[in-house]
Amino acid sequence: MGHAKDEARRLLQSPSFFSRLLAAIRRHGLAGEQKNALVVYLVGTSRLLDRPLNLFMKGQSSSGKNFLGRKVLQLFPEECVREITSASDKSWNYLGDELEHVVVYIQERGDWSGNVHPTRLLISESKLVRLVTTRVGRHFETVRQETKGPIACISTTTEDHLAVDDESRHISIWLDESKEQTQRIVATSLNSMRDLSGGELKAWHEVQGLIAERASIPIEFPDWSKSSNFVDCVRTDDIRVRRYFPAFMQACKTVCLIRSFLRSRSFGGGRRLFLTFSDFAVAATIFDSVFADTLRRPSDQDIETRQLVERISLEKKGKPVRASDLANALNVSTDRAYAFLRRAARAGTIRRVNPPGQTNLKLFL
Repeated sequence: MGHAKDEARRLLQSPSFFSRLLAAIRRHGLAGEQKNALVVYLVGTSRLLDRPLNLFMKGQSSSGKNFLGRKVLQLFPEECVREITSASDKSWNYLGDELEHVVVYIQERGDWSGNVHPTRLLISESKLVRLVTTRVGRHFETVRQETKGPIACISTTTEDHLAVDDESRHISIWLDESKEQTQRIVATSLNSMRDLSGGELKAWHEVQGLIAERASIPIEFPDWSKSSNFVDCVRTDDIRVRRYFPAFMQACKTVCLIRSFLRSRSFGGGRRLFLTFSDFAVAATIFDSVFADTLRRPSDQDIETRQLVERISLEKKGKPVRASDLANALNVSTDRAYAFLRRAARAGTIRRVNPPGQTNLKLFL
């Protein structure tokens, strides 16, 4: 174990840590998906912060979502990852501190994964509290059951959009579904590369252990990040920036925590870490396209309109939806409902299914 810890320290002290990480993941069998692999690793490492990042990995069936997740998370110690394929309604209430600063990995999130909605509270409140009345002798007592977070939740899904309450708590990445990526996967399958040895995996597990030992040290942002010039560079034309920019700053903290092991870095007064411009640049390089793609995707309102149209259409046995149908569901005017439909259609979350006609009736699915 001592050798593994020494090797882990050398990895963290290397200025090419992220390149060596990618090389290890490639040898572990992952083809392509380099930036997505780094995102998964950093989201997993952020579990050690007070406000971890949470991630949806999205793509078609067979696109390799779970393969990517497993290959990256195998670089974490087993006790740091709780893998869930399904969960009953009350199972989350009996976990105590088992999920505290753990990666909760949910494969193929959907109706079949059972009740995973408690993760919303574990993400936003860092705990689940349930009061249960039990019989003690001749009396009844109220018992408090608490499951502690925080957690870094990583889920895979074939859905492009999930419930708004879930989307708002996660960042999203989309798997590379190009022909070129398929060729890379085929080539990797044909090559008999030497996989990571048990000793190498132990070293990567020790990397997480060393980071965990340092995770409680406060991380300070530099003065330049608080200036008006910096704020002016942040896009503010989309209200979703209000939740995604703090998430990006958590990504910066995670990078700072990893890079704090560089020999040239030292602790500030009072044993604090200071985020450098290099930390910011590394985080921006890895996460810039992630947040940009997320913001280019439809807004919460467009997703919610899509979900309502889908539900109403199911209630109508598959028939298309009119503005009056949506107005009744939302208890708003028909004009306002049509505005929601028109905006969602522009965003591509719904589509008009009938050609223009004299009655000007517009039907959507």
